[in-house]
Amino acid sequence: MKGAFRPRALPWPVRLQRRTLFGRRTPAQRGLSAFWTVTGVVLGGALLVYAHDSRAGIHRWLVIPALHAYTKDDAELSHRIAVRALETGLTPVDRKPDAQDVIGLEVRPSPAEG
Repeated sequence: MKGAFRPRALPWPVRLQRRTLFGRRTPAQRGLSAFWTVTGVVLGGALLVYAHDSRAGIHRWLVIPALHAYTKDDAELSHRIAVRALETGLTPVDRKPDAQDVIGLEVRPSPAEG
């Protein structure tokens, strides 16, 4: 048969490699994969710690504009989403306590009285 498919001759002895679901990887590839996994976990954790603070800029510049874009400026839907986030604890937390003397009143006697 002219032009028929003929398999190539395999070198003898044929070594069968055990394959895993994702193929075999070299130690260098496994090390690099572990490095990127650890880096992703550490950076993701740092982002979560940063975003949990209420003074983080991510809330002003990313979360609120995304909420506005998602709700198309529908105040009722925005309110429902915000209340749901507050109920589930997904909102940021104030890390520093408020200063006690932010609002104050000093009463002096008037010049007419005294």
